[in-house]
Amino acid sequence: MPAIGNEDLNPLPDMLHLGAYPDTKPWLECCSSLLDLNHDLKEYLTNLNTMALSIILRFCPNIFGAIFIGFGINALLRPSHALTFYRPFSLPTAPSDKALVEALMTIYGARDIFMGLSMYAASYHRNYKTLGWIVIAGSGVAFVDGWVCYKAGGGQADHWGYAPVHTIVGTLLALGY
Repeated sequence: MPAIGNEDLNPLPDMLHLGAYPDTKPWLECCSSLLDLNHDLKEYLTNLNTMALSIILRFCPNIFGAIFIGFGINALLRPSHALTFYRPFSLPTAPSDKALVEALMTIYGARDIFMGLSMYAASYHRNYKTLGWIVIAGSGVAFVDGWVCYKAGGGQADHWGYAPVHTIVGTLLALGY
């Protein structure tokens, strides 16, 4: 009986090294990606402050989305009440004017519901850079709403107060924090 050496017990590494089997490339790539994953995990765990900030930043848009959806539903169901968020304006008494304002409030409600749902969708699918850009777009919506109130005579601070918060949170998410 011939003697069995160590090289006979495990010939696979030599075959992989020599390229004896062409189907081994995916296996090698898998091992390489596991090593990269281990390195990334160590790097991520060393930055606990960044991780804590990320959790907060990724939760805030869910609150923003709920607020947008709430305002949108309010505008669809109670247009005259939703109009009170634009202080100088009130619901007109003429039937044709009232119908026009209610139609515009429907557009406003649909816009807000869309903004909230888009935040939820990006958050659900964990696409945080896209979520950041959606939150930045939400700050643009708040700025324009405030500008409309400013041009009409007041109430702009109600809208401009939260626009910078959206901008900061959205920018940090878009940058990858």
